[in-house]
Amino acid sequence: EYEIQSWKYSIPLFFTTQGFDIFRNREISTGAVAIREQLADLDLRIIIDYSWAEWKELGEEGPTGNEWEDRKIGRRRDFLVRRIELAKHFIRTNIDPEWMVLCLLPVLPPELRPIIQIEGGKLMSSDINELYRRVIYRNNTLTDLLTTSRSTPGELVMCQEKLVQEAVDTLLDNGIRGQPMRDGHNKVYKSFSDVIEGKEGRFRETLLGKRVDYSGRSVIVVGPSLSLHRCGLPREIAIELFQAFELLRVKFGTKGRLYGKYFRKLCGDILYC
Repeated sequence: EYEIQSWKYSIPLFFTTQGFDIFRNREISTGAVAIREQLADLDLRIIIDYSWAEWKELGEEGPTGNEWEDRKIGRRRDFLVRRIELAKHFIRTNIDPEWMVLCLLPVLPPELRPIIQIEGGKLMSSDINELYRRVIYRNNTLTDLLTTSRSTPGELVMCQEKLVQEAVDTLLDNGIRGQPMRDGHNKVYKSFSDVIEGKEGRFRETLLGKRVDYSGRSVIVVGPSLSLHRCGLPREIAIELFQAFELLRVKFGTKGRLYGKYFRKLCGDILYC
């Protein structure tokens, strides 16, 4: 009884001391930090060996006669195969699993998130800028809590960390947490995923459109002079696609200037090589 009573009074005192905050930050991980630490501790080759051994053991057991159990075993074996393939992919491409957790946030160049001045001196900014601003503001607040205020309660720090994570999630994919973030006019902000995906996204519209250099897209037409095993390529597209490789091959010029005479010769090399 005496030991129980002593623990009853000593444990609350331990959890309320200032040293517990230091202990918790050192020994207890939460959120993305905990996930990154778990991924960093993985040994991919051991995972492959254990998964292969379990897959082989499940295969040697044979049918159990219970349909539900057989399906469960089948799903487990499929899961082990996917795990092995994923681990082999990480090893083959020399990628560490912890890289899936972002520590540094990519910043788009100013040209892709412009600020335009309109009539009356007003400024129109890209939605990405506003989302970046929220991330910076919340991250600076978290930094102040961790550095300047040593007596900040741990619960307040955890709440601010969640706000930073929420701002980052909104920047990458607005609406992934449920209700999307809106501006003062009730318009949904466009995040990274909104700028990239879709027919009007940056890849399809800017890099893969028919009027974009190096896209290689053209209207398919009948070629009566072509054999069944041949295909034709318009000259303009051939020149546009391969001139950069020719320039790199011959290392033309110090400033990359292309003179008319050499350009015509280059086009001839591309078309008749």
